[in-house]
Amino acid sequence: MDTFLIPMSDGNDLSTTLVSGKDDIDLSFNLLFGDAAGDKVVGFDTEYSLEPKFSRDLDAHVVEKRIALVKLCTKHRCILFRLDRDNVDYVHLLKKLSALLANKDIVFVGVRKRDDLVKLRNEYGLEISNLVELSELVVGVLGEPALGTYGARDLASNLDVLRHLQPRNSILSLINWLDNSLNRQQVLCAVTDAYAAYKIGKKLLEDRPRKLDDLRLTRLSCPLRKHHCILDSFPVGTLEITLAPTGIRAREPWTTAMPPDTRTQDLRRLEETIESANKEQAAKYEQVTKLLEVYGQKMEKAELRKR
Repeated sequence: MDTFLIPMSDGNDLSTTLVSGKDDIDLSFNLLFGDAAGDKVVGFDTEYSLEPKFSRDLDAHVVEKRIALVKLCTKHRCILFRLDRDNVDYVHLLKKLSALLANKDIVFVGVRKRDDLVKLRNEYGLEISNLVELSELVVGVLGEPALGTYGARDLASNLDVLRHLQPRNSILSLINWLDNSLNRQQVLCAVTDAYAAYKIGKKLLEDRPRKLDDLRLTRLSCPLRKHHCILDSFPVGTLEITLAPTGIRAREPWTTAMPPDTRTQDLRRLEETIESANKEQAAKYEQVTKLLEVYGQKMEKAELRKR
């Protein structure tokens, strides 16, 4: 097991492990489960390697891209798992990785990972039960479609969760990530993208409980109207979210426009809470209306007595 202490641009020294043997695998998963038990958010990213393959259709050898490295990142550590079919512990790794990725209590966050999900399923039989696609979420939250085209580093810089990030060296994309002799610079490259995904996910998700409290207070403090109060905007951390008529930013959010597999348990709970707040507001409106009617009747009777 190779371990590095990688400094991140936010001042965090990230303990990074390049897993190889069975004992390393078990220890790494125990550490990840321990981190996720308190944090619930894990950054997810991958690295591809070029693999020569004989194509019967073309009757020639071709080069195929396949996922060689799965990177999982928390606040304290980043674990790099090589998906090496020649490793004697390969089956054990897939078994442990499958159990972790299927855990619905953990929110995995990644940037532009749709294709990776398909490849992991087709090539390794791995499924992620609870993934938030950050490139879609950030567009919905901020209303800027261009953000959906950003990679993890550019998006982290734009949201100011990580600063002074160097552009990814394209040459590093051509290395063999299954190689046991990865150097520190290569590991830094791999870790940066996964940690950026973690930081972005935390920024967008961390203040949800407080946001719900603000949402309830804002709705219930609206002036009395015949229809439900309409919330136009509310804060999420340092961001100000403006709601739109449809889609993820709608006044009835996350019901139609957002793909089903990105709607986490937290998002579904948010939907239920908003619906509950609407019902509560309607009930309070009815109560106040009745009180006003009774009060109005009493005032009319008092005026009649004076006459």
